[in-house]
Amino acid sequence: MRIVELTLGRLRAVLDLDIRRRVLAPGRNVARYVTIPRAARKAAKAKKRQQKPWTGNEVRTFLAHVASDRLHAVMLLSLIGLRPAEASEGEESSG
Repeated sequence: MRIVELTLGRLRAVLDLDIRRRVLAPGRNVARYVTIPRAARKAAKAKKRQQKPWTGNEVRTFLAHVASDRLHAVMLLSLIGLRPAEASEGEESSG
């Protein structure tokens, strides 16, 4: 749902910019009146509530299966909540 909201916001901003640049006629930002249906918002919230974090045993099983993968470190970082760029920033600042 967040991606839809961000995309819609970006579309509104682009159309507003085109109106200011006189590419579009004034008042023609059709995205301004678009709303995300309540049912879709409700469904997204319900789906998010159903998501459960992995147990410790599930994490160990996953790591055992990806141990030989070239992206093992990236997957390990994703499990501890760091993105690769954040981890590399920490390495640069400590040196």
